[in-house]
Amino acid sequence: ADLSSPQAKKVIEVQGRARGQFTMGVHPSSANYSHDIYLTPTSVRVSEKRLGRGAQGVVILAKRIFNNPTKENASEAFKIIDRKPGSWTLFENFSEEEREFINLPTATYDMDDGRFGAVLPQAEGDLKQFDVTMEDKPVRTLLGYIRDVANGAAVMHQKGLLHRDIKPDNTLVMKGKKKAQLGDLDLAGVRSSAEHTTKGTPTYMHPSIWGDDLQKQKRFRGIQTEADDVFALGRTVQYGIISKVFSAHGETKDLAQAMNPRAACLSASEDELDEELQELKESNEGPVLMTVYKKAGGFHFVPEEVAIFPSRLKLYGIAQEGIEQLEGKLDPAEILALKVANFYAAAMQNDRAENRPTMDQIRQGLAYDLSQIEALSQEPKEARSVKRQKLSH
Repeated sequence: ADLSSPQAKKVIEVQGRARGQFTMGVHPSSANYSHDIYLTPTSVRVSEKRLGRGAQGVVILAKRIFNNPTKENASEAFKIIDRKPGSWTLFENFSEEEREFINLPTATYDMDDGRFGAVLPQAEGDLKQFDVTMEDKPVRTLLGYIRDVANGAAVMHQKGLLHRDIKPDNTLVMKGKKKAQLGDLDLAGVRSSAEHTTKGTPTYMHPSIWGDDLQKQKRFRGIQTEADDVFALGRTVQYGIISKVFSAHGETKDLAQAMNPRAACLSASEDELDEELQELKESNEGPVLMTVYKKAGGFHFVPEEVAIFPSRLKLYGIAQEGIEQLEGKLDPAEILALKVANFYAAAMQNDRAENRPTMDQIRQGLAYDLSQIEALSQEPKEARSVKRQKLSH
């Protein structure tokens, strides 16, 4: 680089003001240079592209250039948010082993423009972006990622913490695709038995959070527990594995569509809203979740749209039908993995929170089932039938 250029001199000047190991200077993009630059006393990070958006900030791919010429440049996932989330302090004392399946910062910085930055383990993508047509054994691979996320969530639950936003977007496939991590910890919090403001993605939540009370759901007042993380992981299996696989095959595309929630717009009149919501709840077997709100002054929000889901049993039945249609087309081990996925999806999405398995049970169960499926896939064809039937039950 030409260190005598006006642009370089400006960068060096800002870098010189970045005092301390955990302070970062910012040189925003301009007409002369299209990349934001983030500076510390020892290196410069140059934004290359946006990787995604979390609950409270954006994640970019940054090229890190060290002042020391003997150190090689590196690519990093770098998260930028307006302020440091209080939730991140909950993870400061996690050991390296406890961090294995959780996408936690490896370094954090206070920026001179008031924002906050964090270096994260780099992911190749997430479950939502995963292309099942490009993998040899996609269902087993995806179930392995679910096992990894369950491992991460189980560690959090053992420490009294909840993730509160598990979904395909936050199931991160790490570089090399050998494992997944539970990402976006911005909404994480300490478990509380007292009523509190609920957080999360509505379509991955269950009405039991609000005691099945539409008024509490409307006001975001409820109690979230470990069982609600489990439910969200069940939804992730439903739509991040089963529906995704069905969508990739002509025989089952319609069934994938049948699994999707139905959107319904609500009355513009707030006076009629409660009656309308109650009618929707009573006329549908599956959960009714408020997904789109409009601001009606101050902190008052009014729901404009709901998502109406099929019941858990209907989802299970649709999935079973699709699996039967794919038998003979997919590898038998993949069919068995789909059956296992459907079993876990139904168990985790139980309408009664107390009847859902724990994260610890899920991670242990999936580890065992995946090992059995893998062993079965290595056996001679004639020996598979009896064992496959036994495992599927």
